[in-house]
Amino acid sequence: LQQLLNDTEKACTLVQDARQMTNLILYGEHIDQVLVLKNGLRQLGLEDSMPKSFRNAVADRTDLCSFLEALQKDGLELSTIDASLYYWDGKKEHRVKRDDSGKRVRELASKYKVVQANRQ
Repeated sequence: LQQLLNDTEKACTLVQDARQMTNLILYGEHIDQVLVLKNGLRQLGLEDSMPKSFRNAVADRTDLCSFLEALQKDGLELSTIDASLYYWDGKKEHRVKRDDSGKRVRELASKYKVVQANRQ
């Protein structure tokens, strides 16, 4: 989170409370900004809106790969999840749509393989 907040190109704003978040969303200039509400699920009363396996996996994780590995360790099959996946290569953000051979990838397991291959 700290790395993301320090990236001036991402224009991150750390929001302290739900009221400030609501005001920024309704009245602020937030297009192309990342708004981060600290403890947001709890503050918005949405803790149970995210599956427990996701809440457990995100705890103390600082990167995408460790999050996905934690999901797998919890027994979640990544091939059953259709999700958009983005990663940061240190210079820019990438949305995973195709593998290195150009084949379209849809489920999270295939997209994760693309990210792993591009990490090295």
